[in-house]
Amino acid sequence: MKDDNLKLVDSDIIQLVKESANDEENYEEVTNSSTPITHTEGFEALQKYLKYIENQSRISLADVTLFRKWRDFTTRRRIANITQEPIEHFYKK
Repeated sequence: MKDDNLKLVDSDIIQLVKESANDEENYEEVTNSSTPITHTEGFEALQKYLKYIENQSRISLADVTLFRKWRDFTTRRRIANITQEPIEHFYKK
């Protein structure tokens, strides 16, 4: 049977709406309880994803450029957050 021939009755629609509401609640719980990702972790994830999409045949140059932009952004943020140890730190050893 093709999907075009399927018809939803009222009970099916109600069930789908309830499931959708539950999914949204679960999504909010996950996003609120998750720990923040560091710039280094974000960079590594974007780097892996960039390698993946560069190997795909149906990816546009705009898609690749977008992810390169975000990878470069995380690189700049990671560098900006690096702090140099004070010179006194080395004398304490």
